[in-house]
Amino acid sequence: MSKRVIFGCIIWAMFAIWYGYDQSIKLLLSFSILVLFPLVTELTYRQKDKWNWFIRLQPLFSIIGAGSLFIETGALSGTLAFCWLLFTCWVACIGIARASSRGFVRMEENAIDAAYIYMILGGFWLFLSQAGIEGLPFSPVIVLLTAVHFHYSSLIVPIVVGLVGRFAFRHNLQIRGYGLLAGLLMIGPLLVGIGITIGGLADFMFVGIYVFAMFWLAFETFRVLIKVQEHRLACTLILTATLISVAAMVLSGFYSAGVSVETTFITIDQMVLYHGYAQAFGYSFLILIGWAFIKPRPLYSFGQFRLSRLRGKWRIGDHFLQDTRILNKNESVDGLVESFTAFERANFSPIKVDPAIRNFYEQTNHYEMSATTRWHGIYFPLSRPYHWVTGKIGQLYLRAATKHPKPQRMEAVIYPIDETIDGRHPVRAWIRKDYETKEEIFVAFYAYYATKEKTYMDIALPLPYSVMTGILRPQHDESDGLILTSFREPGSLGDEGVYVTIWKWTIRVPIEEYFHVRATEDPGRLTAVHELHFLGLRCLTIDYEITCKLSKQL
Repeated sequence: MSKRVIFGCIIWAMFAIWYGYDQSIKLLLSFSILVLFPLVTELTYRQKDKWNWFIRLQPLFSIIGAGSLFIETGALSGTLAFCWLLFTCWVACIGIARASSRGFVRMEENAIDAAYIYMILGGFWLFLSQAGIEGLPFSPVIVLLTAVHFHYSSLIVPIVVGLVGRFAFRHNLQIRGYGLLAGLLMIGPLLVGIGITIGGLADFMFVGIYVFAMFWLAFETFRVLIKVQEHRLACTLILTATLISVAAMVLSGFYSAGVSVETTFITIDQMVLYHGYAQAFGYSFLILIGWAFIKPRPLYSFGQFRLSRLRGKWRIGDHFLQDTRILNKNESVDGLVESFTAFERANFSPIKVDPAIRNFYEQTNHYEMSATTRWHGIYFPLSRPYHWVTGKIGQLYLRAATKHPKPQRMEAVIYPIDETIDGRHPVRAWIRKDYETKEEIFVAFYAYYATKEKTYMDIALPLPYSVMTGILRPQHDESDGLILTSFREPGSLGDEGVYVTIWKWTIRVPIEEYFHVRATEDPGRLTAVHELHFLGLRCLTIDYEITCKLSKQL
């Protein structure tokens, strides 16, 4: 266990000794805040640097949040609880950032992110409980129990289903219906929380769904761990905790059944004693300790590619180039890449690409371009406001839709840049302007990088106070052409995608790109098709005519 977890255990033990069993509900809640939450972060939070403010401040905020429980409800207690609420907002933002950087793929990771996001509800109900707000439609005990619920079920269970998924998929084990299982356990705590507040038949039904999902999770946990047969101590702890959870869930079912038929099978005090302590120590703590021995890692570290440090102001184009002084005009380069062989990987062989296409990427300045833009479907009428906005910005400036689009001749030049400003290596700028009006169309900074399996083209486009990054994977077509795409391969993990970074928050946006470059029978002439999809619909197609200047002169 880390120092943060041990520290939390010590502080909680002091509270327990001082206040005793009379404060059982508050002790259970403070145990989650002081001990379980740090354990969750140990298992799932990726610390990017040694000095991390979130990790450093967590013990302080946990003490503040737990401390608010043992002060009489009112202004001071409410203020402390509000501080914990603010921290849970931070936690929720981390969950949203993690999920959005992946584009919400991988259900096991979505479950873990859901646990982070749910924390804000726990913080909210703790604040309601401790602020002493009058006129709420619920009794103080129900409000406090709802806070307990969102600090346990909505924190621990999504984390556990996520860790089970990570462990199974890393060992190439399939869990049938895992998406449904994870989905039920992600929405289950919310349904149970609603059931607690409104009571009656809804409470029984929602708890029933949740108990079913928990039994399903218990079965899959047993099946996966027994099949793998590794980490015996850890597996023993996890399986023991799972059995305790099943028993606690049965108890919870009896309680909800009694509430729904207005009969007392089990009192709230008995639920706190048996169900509460069993879930806190027998399940939550024990199962997290078990998983801490294994610490299953994600199948893929999404969003770990290099990001350009470039950020624009309200106007990009020449204004951006002049403000940053990023272009290095004392040197000269000819192509987007020095050598197309840089994209060599097991699944991609540059030598199979037509020599004329390879030459274009290595000698880009020797080519001239024209582009015909065609808008599609519902995006046809939206092209005019898009054209107006991007014209003002001087970036991604495309012509508005017309019935008979005409080719637009471009002046396109590759420049070397000061890479210390961008932060990546190697990087080259590609500036495209309208040949006649000299208006900026496209200001982009091209780089590439390699992982063990793939090499990607990494394109940064500065936007106002942000940057858009296109991560494109090269692949072969049915002949000797070249495809560059942001679409992820089915069943494969990778960085492909279009991302927008605002400050330090990177989001994978619902945009997909598809380039297809082909050589023609005419020497020095290429064609390319660029399709852009937004929200799953094709919004535009750009047809490029690319001609070598030298061949034209001949």
